[in-house]
Amino acid sequence: MVIGYFFEAILGLLFALSLALTSPTFTSASPTKTSTILDEGIKMFFHCAVFFTASIQISCVVVLARKDFAISANGLGGLTVQITWAIALLCMLSLLFPVVVLNFTDKKRSSYRFFLFCGCWLLFFYTFISRMIGDFAPSQVGEGAGEGGETIITVDGWRILENLCFNAVQNLGQREQRILTAFGATGSIVVSIYGLGYLLWFITKHQSPKKAKALERKLGLLERNPQKERKIVLCAIILLLFLTLPQIWGIMRLRGIQRGLANANGNVYVDNQWTFGQVVAVMLFAPVFSEVVYMWLQEE
Repeated sequence: MVIGYFFEAILGLLFALSLALTSPTFTSASPTKTSTILDEGIKMFFHCAVFFTASIQISCVVVLARKDFAISANGLGGLTVQITWAIALLCMLSLLFPVVVLNFTDKKRSSYRFFLFCGCWLLFFYTFISRMIGDFAPSQVGEGAGEGGETIITVDGWRILENLCFNAVQNLGQREQRILTAFGATGSIVVSIYGLGYLLWFITKHQSPKKAKALERKLGLLERNPQKERKIVLCAIILLLFLTLPQIWGIMRLRGIQRGLANANGNVYVDNQWTFGQVVAVMLFAPVFSEVVYMWLQEE
């Protein structure tokens, strides 16, 4: 289903960037045909993306929980775990593209969209914790590094094992691993800060509306400034793009290693084949194109 993940990221970026540049909300101009179509298109994209993301998060939680709680790790190697972490984060970052823009252009349903996003974020939180433990927990490789000072495998033994397993392919280098870890942790923290921050703000507005109003007045949020809002949205899009690209690279790099291992063992790498999952992932976003075409024809 890798085409679905990339499809979501590319569509989210294109819609968000196009609307940030053309929406009357940021330009103080009259709505145009293009801005109207983009506005309806990004709303439809959000609804497709949020349920696609929710399904991916549920799948990631199920897969990782089996491994984390020692239920079953059948068919779940280290590379697959890393790909699962990257996919979960990529989908959340892609979902933030329409969320950030629509918070300015369509405030009427902002609470509804937030609850849907929050559901995905709560599911993603388990993957986030799993990734932090996997990336930053003490290694059990080394003399006396196991539980109770037990030696599971020495550093030299681990290197020999890696050479035997990856002699036919170029495994991740230390620098590549650091990039995946750094951007994975940063992206997960950004998504979590946004979800938690928005949740606290939502609670404050409903429990202490006077305090919320005073804070909005102090920060100058009560007076609309289209140019300032556009800069905020564009900065958010650039940040999300900066965090998204390493996830796409990481997925492709890890899948390349898996493909090399499969070829070296004379097996067929089936993940690149168009199967049921690939078709479903693409068709989930068909309503977006349907809505755009319909709006275009209606405007003629």
